Amino acid sequence: MRAFGVYVSPAGAALKSATAEQLARLSHFLKPRPPFRGFLVPLLPLQRRPGLQVPPQGSRATSTAPWRPRRNQLPRWSAIGGWGLVTGSLLVLLSVAAVGIYAGLYNIAADVPHTRPVSWLFETVRDRSVATRARDIVVPNDLDDANRISKGAGQYAEMCSGCHLAPGMKRTEINRGLYPRPPELRRQTDLTPAEQFWIVKHGIKMTGMPAWGVTHDDELLWDVVAFVQKLPELTPEQYQTLVKNAPKYEDHEHNREDQ
Repeated sequence: MRAFGVYVSPAGAALKSATAEQLARLSHFLKPRPPFRGFLVPLLPLQRRPGLQVPPQGSRATSTAPWRPRRNQLPRWSAIGGWGLVTGSLLVLLSVAAVGIYAGLYNIAADVPHTRPVSWLFETVRDRSVATRARDIVVPNDLDDANRISKGAGQYAEMCSGCHLAPGMKRTEINRGLYPRPPELRRQTDLTPAEQFWIVKHGIKMTGMPAWGVTHDDELLWDVVAFVQKLPELTPEQYQTLVKNAPKYEDHEHNREDQ
């Protein structure tokens, strides 16, 4: 047999034809594959091989298109491995935290400040908890009433000034020893009247702030809130005048029996 002026034997022509056919069939296996999936393609059944048509019985399968992964789709094995890594990391962190807590590594002494991450965490939890629970509180529309402010002045001087101070008042021993440090209410605050009422009534855990709602009714606590709203505007002399003129309350009038 002659091809393009060169003699080729029938056996050689058949061998060259067979080799070309095999290379055409296997060409898509020689291309790069995504990790964890490319080596599985040859093992899939014919019906599930990408780009491979199943021929009639007795003939050979031919590839119509090379296999390509879908966009924005990770292989199944990669996704499973990613979740396993995340889960394992969380378990390790929880284990380390549990060991540290049980061993007493964190110092809870009030004269040693929190680390910045712990302080941020506690403050965020506190602020969001108060804001969420004070959201539905109905604020009285007479918090600027002079009589209510006068009543609140006496209660503030008795219940609050030892920790939160007052105009012209120096820091007390209890104010110096508490941690977190109690806010000085003579200064402006970002709290709303509803949030102040909730704090006065329910207190805050692990801060030294008591729940005055256990022993005092809501009406008196709103008097305190009304005075706290007025407090940043007062001079030391005005504060002393309000406290001296405040009505006196007998303890039994506002105390509640324990439930």
